Amino acid sequence: MLTSPVAEHGEGVFWDPAWPGPRWVDMLRGDVLEFDEGTGIISRMHLDASHVVLVRPRQSGGMVVVTATDVHLFDPSSDGDIASLSVGPVLRGPALVPGERFNEGTVDPDGRLLLGTLRKPRVPGGASLYRLEIERCPRLVEGLTLCNGAAFDHIGDLFHVDSAQGVIRRFAYASGDLSLEGSVFVDVGELDGEPDGMCIDADGGLWVAMYGGGVVHRYSAEGEITHIVRVPVSQPTACCIAPDGSGRLLISTSSLGVPEERVGGAGALFWADVNVAPAPTHLVAL
Repeated sequence: MLTSPVAEHGEGVFWDPAWPGPRWVDMLRGDVLEFDEGTGIISRMHLDASHVVLVRPRQSGGMVVVTATDVHLFDPSSDGDIASLSVGPVLRGPALVPGERFNEGTVDPDGRLLLGTLRKPRVPGGASLYRLEIERCPRLVEGLTLCNGAAFDHIGDLFHVDSAQGVIRRFAYASGDLSLEGSVFVDVGELDGEPDGMCIDADGGLWVAMYGGGVVHRYSAEGEITHIVRVPVSQPTACCIAPDGSGRLLISTSSLGVPEERVGGAGALFWADVNVAPAPTHLVAL
């Protein structure tokens, strides 16, 4: 374990090279967490929101935090600590239907946020993938059910998870084209767990956390499993590769719904030595 079990539903771990360590969210508590590699200190910043679903770095410094329906911009601080970041504008997302909220996303090569949604209760086909732009939020993909992990590879293709369908799709993403037609990259419906958060390594390998399955899979560009990283808890939620050259895969986890006597390290941040480098980081152009 890299940390103790500090999150109820830890999600979306991400580590920008400019940060002192990884940041992730405790989704249902409305918190952003940071682990400082140098000091071992965990910082927690609370937002007055029902859900905090995503944290990403900005081109101008600071960070973007996505809540259930909004995008919050934080300006950089002199010491870099998340607790002292100053609050910038709050951007409204697209008009979501009742019960629909943001759940996951990524940043495209042009620095634009892609945000997926879900609906509670689940509605088959009731979720969408949007792109956040300054004056509009075009819907890129509809007919989804539970949008989760998303990541771009080195040639600009987009990988995207619909967890409820157990499918990872690959899209030939053109930055000026609002229509995306994806093909099934991997169908994991027969495997244990649901595909959740993901990341790409420098060799184009796709790492996918299997929520409920207790593993992270790596897929080659051809969709073959090349690595299986076993996690000592059942609910890994997301993963990222450390940018410090250590070759570590960091894994956020959840204790949500786990019986108290079986919690163990659920909610901790874990690491595994996989000896890979991360793909370049895309910064949000806001």
